[in-house]
Amino acid sequence: MNIQYRIQGGRPLTGIVDISGSKNAVLPLIAGAIACSGTSVFSNVPRLRDTETMFSILRFLGATVDVDGTTVTICTDSMKNAAIPHDFVSKLRG
Repeated sequence: MNIQYRIQGGRPLTGIVDISGSKNAVLPLIAGAIACSGTSVFSNVPRLRDTETMFSILRFLGATVDVDGTTVTICTDSMKNAAIPHDFVSKLRG
């Protein structure tokens, strides 16, 4: 897909645009981290209710979740198999 923009005016555009991460892309990746042993690191993770709920679920299951800005580190070495409470699952929209 080739997208082009036509800018009319007397001054050129300059600057930097930060593109935020996609919730719909990161939620399956976070869930997939439980299939891996060890540590997974994700960058550009949006701080939304759904991502925070996923972090709570992983912590409930025994994972270590460290959030530093938009970088999330998940360690699944100490996870346990347990039923996830309805309170957590009912908050997820994605």
